[in-house]
Amino acid sequence: GFVVYGLDYRGHGASEGPEAQIKHISDYEPDLAQLITLAKSENPELPCFLFGHSMGGAVAISYSLEQQNGLKGLLLSAPYLRNAAPVSPILVGIAKIIANIAPNLPTQAVDAEAISRNPDVVQAYKNDPMVYSGKVKAAMGNALLGIGPELMAKASGLTLPTLILHGDADGIADCEGSKELFDAVSCTDKELELYPDSYHEILNDYDQDKVLADMTTWLNRHI
Repeated sequence: GFVVYGLDYRGHGASEGPEAQIKHISDYEPDLAQLITLAKSENPELPCFLFGHSMGGAVAISYSLEQQNGLKGLLLSAPYLRNAAPVSPILVGIAKIIANIAPNLPTQAVDAEAISRNPDVVQAYKNDPMVYSGKVKAAMGNALLGIGPELMAKASGLTLPTLILHGDADGIADCEGSKELFDAVSCTDKELELYPDSYHEILNDYDQDKVLADMTTWLNRHI
């Protein structure tokens, strides 16, 4: 019963642009703004909710902080706010330097096995030609490492009704980041759901039916 829109950000999937490469998360916001404008123009009578997963969760938070009045609510799945493996301040500093000197330098690959506990999902991910399977480029890695602290510093300004969903065994985006976000946002209408043993893509893991049910219940309650 919901109208759903999605997009491939620039440099991802079938979209044009340098493959999997940006300087800052805000580079994606014009793409998202276009999508939301389209969705609203085609459904002017319906409330608009924004859903973001992983890096898309960070994009959704960044966008929502500036455009809250145009949204009914925000849903976040494993938002990338903190790397699951601790990164030292020294490495963060080095990443900034490398990002400026050699932005396309391959750094570290995403571990496909950390996507889901379901081996069929992992294999489909590996076989999908639309998935970028190369190592994270220096500029993109720097953008990802820097966005969490930046968003957390602004999080108190988020007043939208917010639902945060995260697997507590996520090996890519640390669920502690979601806990900190939940505590930081000023909206009193907020919920945090953690799924025991679930990996990064909770909508493609063994608890996916419960995740979808939780999302649908929350959405219906806010319509």
